[in-house]
Amino acid sequence: MAATRPAVVLLAVILSASPAAAEGDDDEPGAADAGAGDVHANPGKPIERGAVRPFAPVRACSLTLPLCVRTTLEHAGPAALGALASAERAHRALRGGLRLKGPEPSLDTGAFDLYLVPAETPSVTHIEERDPTAAFDRARGFSVVDAQIPPGCGRDLAIARAIAGGARLGVAPATDPTTMLAQIEHIARLGVPCAAVTGDAAATFQAHPSRALSDAWVGLDPSVGRLNGRGAWIFWEWLDRAHGIAPGAIVRALWALSPTTTPPGAPRWFNRPDTFDVLRASFAGFLPGAHTTVDDLYLDFAVARTFTDAEGGAAAPDWDVPWPTRPVALAPREPLRPTGSMHVVVRTKDAPPGARLRVALMWEEHAKMRASLVRVDEHGKEIGRLQIAVAHRKVTDAATTLVDLAGAREVRVVVVNAGDPVFGFDPDDDVHEPHGLVVHLSTE
Repeated sequence: MAATRPAVVLLAVILSASPAAAEGDDDEPGAADAGAGDVHANPGKPIERGAVRPFAPVRACSLTLPLCVRTTLEHAGPAALGALASAERAHRALRGGLRLKGPEPSLDTGAFDLYLVPAETPSVTHIEERDPTAAFDRARGFSVVDAQIPPGCGRDLAIARAIAGGARLGVAPATDPTTMLAQIEHIARLGVPCAAVTGDAAATFQAHPSRALSDAWVGLDPSVGRLNGRGAWIFWEWLDRAHGIAPGAIVRALWALSPTTTPPGAPRWFNRPDTFDVLRASFAGFLPGAHTTVDDLYLDFAVARTFTDAEGGAAAPDWDVPWPTRPVALAPREPLRPTGSMHVVVRTKDAPPGARLRVALMWEEHAKMRASLVRVDEHGKEIGRLQIAVAHRKVTDAATTLVDLAGAREVRVVVVNAGDPVFGFDPDDDVHEPHGLVVHLSTE
C-alpha cells in the first residue's frame, strides 16, 4: 500500500460526507456507508458555559510560548516550574513533530492557562468561550491538572493531555466527549515517550471488546467509563500505524476534516460531520478488495486486538473450544454494540487430516455483522485470513468453510458489529443498541 494514499483518500471526505453525496441506491455496495444517518442523529454534546477558573494566585509563564501554569501557594516553587517545563515540552512536541496547532491563548490573559490544583480527574480541559468570528466552530479555554499526581511520567502525561485538549478546542470542539478522550490520549502519548508503558485505561478497554469504540457507559460507573474511553486510544494508535503517513497523521486529518458550524446561542454543538462520518467516507473503497467499506476497517481492528502485541494485552476470547467433533452453537459473552467485537478460538490439535471448518453466523436484525476466520500458528502469529462474505447488507446470516488448516495451531473466528444497515454509527448516541448473534461450528 502506498504510503501517501491515506492522505489522498482523507481529503475526499468533505465532498463525500455532504448530504448530496449521502444519497444513493440501497442496492449499491457500500450504500449504507455513504452516510445517511443524519436524519436520526442525536444532537451533539451540550455546549459548556460559565466555566469557573480555579483559585490559583501563583503564576509561572513561559518566556517563549503563550503558556502559563497557575497554582496555589502550596504548590508554588519547584512544582509549578516543573509543570511549566513539562507543558513547554508537550507544546513543542504538538507543534513540532505532530504538526498540530497549539492551544488558543485566552483573550484576557494572552496565554493558554494550565491550572495545577487538586482535582478529581488527572486532567480536564474546559471551554471558556466560543470564537464568534470564526467561519467554523472554534473555542478557547483552560485546563486543570491534578496537583496531587507526583512528578514523573504520570504528571507529564496528564499535562500533555491538557495541552492536546486545548489544541483540540481550536480545531474540533464539537467532538463527542468519549472520542475526544481517546484521541487526546493518543496524541498526548506520542509526545511523552515514557507513556509507552500501558496502563489501566488500555487494559479496561481491551477487557470490554463488545462495547462501542466511543462508549460513554451511560448508567454505569462514570470513572470506569472515562477509563474505558481513554483506553480507546488503542484504536487510533492502530489506525495511525496501519494507515497513517506519520505519527498522529490520522487524528490530525480527522480534526481538520470535520469542521462543524453550530449556530450562535445553540445549547448543543452541531457535530456534523463527526470523526466517524469522516472514516466512513474516507475508507469507502480504500482497503484491499472489492467494494470495501469502513466495516472492513472495524473488522481489521477487531482482529488486531486479539493478538498479544496489542496495547493493553490481547482481548480475551468469548470462547476457547477444541476441534468440534459435533456441531456446536456459541453466543458472545455480551451482545455486541456498534463497532464492538467478539472472537472464538477453535483449537486444531485434534483436527483429522484434510478436515474443514464450517462456520455459520446468525444475528438479529438492524445489525451488520462482519466476520473473519484467522489462522494462527504455534508462535501466535497470523498466517492467513478468510473473510466471511455477506450477500447483502440487510441479511442476518452468513457462512463459509475454511479448507486450509496447514500450519494452524488455532483458528480465530472474529466478529464485529459494524452498526445499523441503514444509519451510520453515531458516537453522540446516548445508548448504543446491542445485538446478539450465534456462531455455529461444524466440520466437513
